[in-house]
Amino acid sequence: MVHRRLFYIIILLSLSTLIFGNEKTLGKRKYLLDTPKKENIKNILIWCHPASGDPKPEFNWIKQSKILDGQTILVCPQASARQWTMKRDEKFILALIKELMKRYKIEKSNILMGGHSSGALFTYDFGLKHQKYFHHLITACGVMRKKPKKATKDSPKITIYHSIDDLVFPIKLARDSAKILLKFKYKLTFIEDRLKHSIGPKLATALKKGLKEMNEPVHKK
Repeated sequence: MVHRRLFYIIILLSLSTLIFGNEKTLGKRKYLLDTPKKENIKNILIWCHPASGDPKPEFNWIKQSKILDGQTILVCPQASARQWTMKRDEKFILALIKELMKRYKIEKSNILMGGHSSGALFTYDFGLKHQKYFHHLITACGVMRKKPKKATKDSPKITIYHSIDDLVFPIKLARDSAKILLKFKYKLTFIEDRLKHSIGPKLATALKKGLKEMNEPVHKK
């Protein structure tokens, strides 16, 4: 019995170390960070959590889904409150991007940003405002709240992942976002699923594809 308790304690401590070892701060703000060997680093994947306010579950999902390719930094920042807003979080994310680019010598076109639910809304808001930093934006179960400016040759590609049976943001709203983006000449991929307001293997495949495109010798937006 003692040995069994000791075993569970060791497991819990190991899991705690796994999570807390990835916790970093920039000023007073927190984020989770996973890095490959420094000499292999080429890309950044920024993933914004939903309104749970907790980046850990989807940080773990990305790692367990084998999305990372050995060349990509995974960054899961934490919003200042449960939900993301430009007013509270824009400056933090911008500072975080600049810090990581400088620290790891990342080019602007080698960053993929995405998010789920509230994180998807923020990805639209932030990513379309600061387009020069991104090769790709991927939104999961979210909608666009503002009309974008017309796409240029340097605008990021956009992938929309949405569930047909989503009750938080009905599929029609996601399709309307897609129509607007196409009207403004963005390169767009639309992926439909049946997971209500959740994420799954189709999204993992889209993330893998986005990272693979950034790893091509000469990638084009």
